[in-house]
Amino acid sequence: MQKGDYAAEFLQNHDLAFTLVSTANFAKVVNQRTRELSRSEEKYRVLVESSHDLIWEMDKQLRFSYISPNVTTLLGYDS
Repeated sequence: MQKGDYAAEFLQNHDLAFTLVSTANFAKVVNQRTRELSRSEEKYRVLVESSHDLIWEMDKQLRFSYISPNVTTLLGYDS
């Protein structure tokens, strides 16, 4: 079977309309999840940036990967 035959066989064995609807539904779900993630990230960013506490994150090598902006106010360091 040649390369072009695989595509023809796929279209014969599968309903193209179903495939297109499934793709559209998948894109809709991806867009919805992306919006939800953006809202969640914004919520936690505002929470961290407005906190009076020092908040940090370290990687597995114990290097700082994030330090909240108020490090300057609390410790006098630039983040």
